[in-house]
Amino acid sequence: MFLKLKERKSKMKKMTNVVSVAAILILMLSFADCSKQENDGNGNGNDPPQDTTDLYPCWTKLENMKNSRNTHMVTVVDNMIYVTGGAVKGSPTNSIEKYDLSSNSWSTKANMPTEREFVRGCAVNGKIYAIGGWADDKTFNVVEEYDPATNSWSSKSPMPTKRWGHVAIELDDKIYVIGGGRDWPIVEYYKTIEIFDPQTDTWSTITRQSETGITPRWGYSACMANGKIYVMGGVKADYYPPSGESIPAMDIVEEFDPATNVWKLKASMPTARWGLKAVTVNNKIYAVGGGDTYEALKTYDIVEMYDPVTDTWVTKSPMPKGRIAAAACELDNMIYVTGGGGIFAFDSYSDFFVYDPSCDTKKE
Repeated sequence: MFLKLKERKSKMKKMTNVVSVAAILILMLSFADCSKQENDGNGNGNDPPQDTTDLYPCWTKLENMKNSRNTHMVTVVDNMIYVTGGAVKGSPTNSIEKYDLSSNSWSTKANMPTEREFVRGCAVNGKIYAIGGWADDKTFNVVEEYDPATNSWSSKSPMPTKRWGHVAIELDDKIYVIGGGRDWPIVEYYKTIEIFDPQTDTWSTITRQSETGITPRWGYSACMANGKIYVMGGVKADYYPPSGESIPAMDIVEEFDPATNVWKLKASMPTARWGLKAVTVNNKIYAVGGGDTYEALKTYDIVEMYDPVTDTWVTKSPMPKGRIAAAACELDNMIYVTGGGGIFAFDSYSDFFVYDPSCDTKKE
């Protein structure tokens, strides 16, 4: 969808003269030269170097995924890591791979029935749920369940609304689907939270106590900490910039308390970004990677840690290479980061890293 969005947006723009077009091309080429944005012919893009020990002591390079991808989802079942869907060089995929930590190896599993990018989901009671997403100019409300024990998929009750650019969070064996929008340009943006109960295969919608809800945005990330949901970053969903300009990333952080059904604004991220990934370890939130603007000129290798108790941020050691739209998960107090992309729409990475927060003593 990176590619689709950019194609659509460029059609909306009216460039005033050939000089402005040339200037943009020169700028893109200069970034390509400086950051060595090259593909290896297998769709793996500019994967980071294999040895990261000296420069990034808290990061370890693991075996690459079989497929490069971005805008995918990642889940953990029985200490196995599953990556599902996403996009390869701008095209949606339905592939799923399983990573075995004990052998540092990937295996290919049964394809998801519906190929989608910007797919989101969670693991609940040993099964994986892939919810919503986008493909071929369509926004989906599809829900599909994967059973690792049988390596098979089945269809479940669809979401009440079609969404992409949303987030999905597991809480008390239910899945909270927050935000997102429909189509591009976004014709409808959702502040509502819809809750899926896998046990009964039913959906419910939270009725807000007020009109306050998540700030209209997409390309953000979310995670749980201390029983609350934290949503951060992204780009404005209801903003279309003047011709020749991009949509700036946001630093906004919001907290949702399921017990009281109330949203609160929290301390902003030090670095505004979209396409980041937020992961919780020991009730601290780590915001990893992202980009500076839609149609990014810069990908961030930044790692910033948020403490929900003190409502403060600390900058930690960077990852080996910046990226947008990666997927990440926590396993045994470690953060595993899969794939992602670069400044070009067709960039998709197959690389795979693990980060040890306990090793990182950097404080700023």
